[in-house]
Amino acid sequence: GDEHVAEYEAPSYVQYVDNSDLAGQLVSGEIDAAIGAGPIDSPDVRPLFPEPAESDAQWFNEYGIYPISHMMVVKNEQLEANPWLHEELYSLFEQAKKPLMKQFDSGASLSGEDANIQNMARIVGGDPLPFGLESSRKTVDTFIQFTLNQQIIREPVTSEELFPVSAH
Repeated sequence: GDEHVAEYEAPSYVQYVDNSDLAGQLVSGEIDAAIGAGPIDSPDVRPLFPEPAESDAQWFNEYGIYPISHMMVVKNEQLEANPWLHEELYSLFEQAKKPLMKQFDSGASLSGEDANIQNMARIVGGDPLPFGLESSRKTVDTFIQFTLNQQIIREPVTSEELFPVSAH
């Protein structure tokens, strides 16, 4: 596998395959599903969710859970050695987000991904890229429960254990 945590042990139901050609494996039927295979020109392959933006909106409206697509991780030893690091990274990411938010407000033409983010802002009624634990607590707690259910983690953890105190 390609785990990023050395201690991770995959559940018994996980099957490893060569992932060098996900698109080809989907078309051939070797695998049933993939994330990150890119566009595939085959009538035999279709998205799991035909209208993903509508699915995002429905999920948010039903459960109030914001779909996190990325999360930055910093090793505890880095935070301990550099107590200022978390707040500095937070500030830098907030600053980096400002031009995008201004672009949304300007009515300028947007790339496909930026248009998706702008659509999410309409769905959630606010910041489509929230930072910090409090703005994402319900989503993080649900993610923890899903990872327990799928045996990705063996023991429950709290969201507070995963984030530095200054992130709350």
